[in-house]
Amino acid sequence: MKKIILTFLVIVLAMMSLSCDSSADHIGEAKTPSGSSVQKGRMLEDVIKDFEDHGFKNIVLEKEEDLITGWLTKDGEVESVSVDADKDYLPDKWYPEQVEVIITYHTFPSDDDIAVEDADADNTPSEDEIEIASYVEERTQKNDFEASKNINIEFKGFSIQVPKYFIDEKVDDGYYHSYAQKGVDITMISIAESYDDADTVSFDLLLDDSDNLFRSITFMYDDAEIINSEIFSVEGTKGLLYQYKFSQDDIKGIGYHYCFPIVKSNKWGYINILNSFDSSYAYDEEFMRIIESIILSSNSASLVKPPILSQAGEVKTEETSAIITSQNNDDFAKLLKTHDYGEMSMFASTYKGRTIQFDGNIAHMMYHEDFRTRYDILIYGGDFSTTSAEGPSFKFEDVNIVSDLKLSGDNIPDYIEAGQNFKFTAEVLYFDKNSGLFFLKPVKTEVR
Repeated sequence: MKKIILTFLVIVLAMMSLSCDSSADHIGEAKTPSGSSVQKGRMLEDVIKDFEDHGFKNIVLEKEEDLITGWLTKDGEVESVSVDADKDYLPDKWYPEQVEVIITYHTFPSDDDIAVEDADADNTPSEDEIEIASYVEERTQKNDFEASKNINIEFKGFSIQVPKYFIDEKVDDGYYHSYAQKGVDITMISIAESYDDADTVSFDLLLDDSDNLFRSITFMYDDAEIINSEIFSVEGTKGLLYQYKFSQDDIKGIGYHYCFPIVKSNKWGYINILNSFDSSYAYDEEFMRIIESIILSSNSASLVKPPILSQAGEVKTEETSAIITSQNNDDFAKLLKTHDYGEMSMFASTYKGRTIQFDGNIAHMMYHEDFRTRYDILIYGGDFSTTSAEGPSFKFEDVNIVSDLKLSGDNIPDYIEAGQNFKFTAEVLYFDKNSGLFFLKPVKTEVR
């Protein structure tokens, strides 16, 4: 009899716990799915469905007609989402179902926005247009980028992987280049840096001075024309990426130029690849893999020494046992206040494996997959708030409350839930630009 009563009580309690957040208590309301940072980069149809499934009735679409080729950002890729004019809305928060949800996405300009050419104009493709079309559509893409076999170049504060077929390297202080092919069928990659003595380098400064960057690219050749430019973010850095066509002496081809700030050393990093139309291969996809491999080095010695070539994977790390706090580390103090993915990536790659400590709160938690004793926990800096969140969206993934969080301090609560404030000590793992989540491994969790 006792067993039957106990079972009944468990069932009742379970039903009560489920009903606490039941939609029946929120008639005429809708609950936000993942935060805006998670929606960024997803496809439009998926995001619309996500919000409709969560009960939102007033979804407004805003186009950014900024695509030229769609080779980086895809047609229909979401840039941002705002709920009731808030782009930093929290997940799992209830709103009136008619509140305005604005989804901003990238797409190509519509025909109405393109100037109609004169009917009598000569629309015969130019020689350059024919060459570019042939380059894009007919030539085989080189596809020999293999992380386990690439050469890893540590160069003036950052590391980059270059495929082994780039040979005949030239290495100087502040400059590196190597060739896949030479002559009229040239394919060459260059890596360089420069100082900015007048200003502190930053992504904002790069945007403000983009016209000069544009001119610096065109000055490298007899003739050059930018055909595409986009903001591009990878782990550890965020910069401007240009696609251009060029001619130099008897060579014509396509080039790519990526410029990004190396904040710790106040320098600009440059990676450039040029590919002749006479080359055996097109290298568009290879170049994308190369710049996606960039990782800022935490080895301060590499800021003053010439480049060091090594096999990929031999990444130097800063060896120290000091716990990083906002009081003893300016980079961490800035991280706790930023929403910039480039800065988050930079911090994660620079301090990977280091231990950080900060005051924060549990913003949300849920079971990890089908487990009932392991959780995924979303953490924000500062005290818990239902209206705002500053800094990165930290995450503990697949953790046990007892064995992994290592709770300490006075008045440890009987259970852990969203809304509680703690002092977190954790190891830096990585930043995922696709989800916008900054992953940490818990070391100690103190009640405060």
